Amino acid sequence: MKFGVGSSVQIHGLGSMVIQGRQQEHKVLTHIYYIPKLKTNIVSLGQLKEKRFEVSLKNGRCNVLDQDGHTILISAPRTVNHLYTHNFSIGSPICLLNKLDDGA
Repeated sequence: MKFGVGSSVQIHGLGSMVIQGRQQEHKVLTHIYYIPKLKTNIVSLGQLKEKRFEVSLKNGRCNVLDQDGHTILISAPRTVNHLYTHNFSIGSPICLLNKLDDGA
C-alpha cells in the first residue's frame, strides 16, 4: 500500500472484522487489509461503498450508514491533518446456528 508521501507498507493478508454499531448491532467488514507495520487500522471508504454502505462527508464528519441507509454505524470527525478517525467498538462474533437432527 502506498501513501501520498511516497512511503509504502506491505499488505500481509486479508481478514474480517466484526464492528459494533451505535445501536449495539453487529456488522461484519470483510476483505480488511492486515498490515502489521501500521499503528492503527484503516478502512477504505471505497471498500465500504462496494459493500453498499452509504458514505457521507459533510460538515467535517464522515458518516457511514448501513445498507438500508437508516442506521449510522460510524460518525467520525475530520482531524487537523484531514483524516477521519473513529474508535471502533470491536464486537465478539456470535454464532446463531442451530442444528436440528433429522430423525426420519
